[in-house]
Amino acid sequence: MIKIIPFIYNDDRDELLSNTYVLVDSDNQGVVIDPSKNNENIKNYLLKNNIELKAILLTHGHFDHFGGAQILNNYFNVPVYISFLDESCLSNPIENGSSEMSDLPIVYKGEHKIYQNKVIHLLNEDIEVIDTPYHTIGSVCLYLKETKAMFTGDSLFYRGIGRYDFINSDRRMIKESLEKILSYPLETKIYPGHGIFTTIKEESVVNKIVK
Repeated sequence: MIKIIPFIYNDDRDELLSNTYVLVDSDNQGVVIDPSKNNENIKNYLLKNNIELKAILLTHGHFDHFGGAQILNNYFNVPVYISFLDESCLSNPIENGSSEMSDLPIVYKGEHKIYQNKVIHLLNEDIEVIDTPYHTIGSVCLYLKETKAMFTGDSLFYRGIGRYDFINSDRRMIKESLEKILSYPLETKIYPGHGIFTTIKEESVVNKIVK
């Protein structure tokens, strides 16, 4: 079973800041999913708890999901994983949205890798990479079967879904991607990129957008 530590920034004035998640296994190895905030909170947590950081995993390439990756990479020197379809977002402020939605354009300067396989073997529980394009063409969800958890980025929220009007969105893929997410076990807990947690069962029943 993987321990999940959420970093939620609801008290921040910047409403774009995403939920960040630290996943830690029984060997105290960890990954960070969508490090949104460029401060030392997550770094200090990893150091304080002697967690061996293996990688940073991105659900997609918008700046509010990787704005904190640089500070982690500078200290821990671990790769950032992203879909090849969103790879250009790391260095392109127009594609990652920061040129319009933040005070300063944001780019990532460091090692990155592409999700090559559908399963990531970084922790002592495998992480399945699920392609869910529409919010961006390279959006993915990350699923842990034993932990019964899915990290949906901006593909599925509590009672909502992500926007699909960005330069790198594909609204034609909405139905297919949402159906793929909802095909997973009903008891799966959803950890979204913004907002509160939910489950596949709840969204299947109550979320009018996906019904």
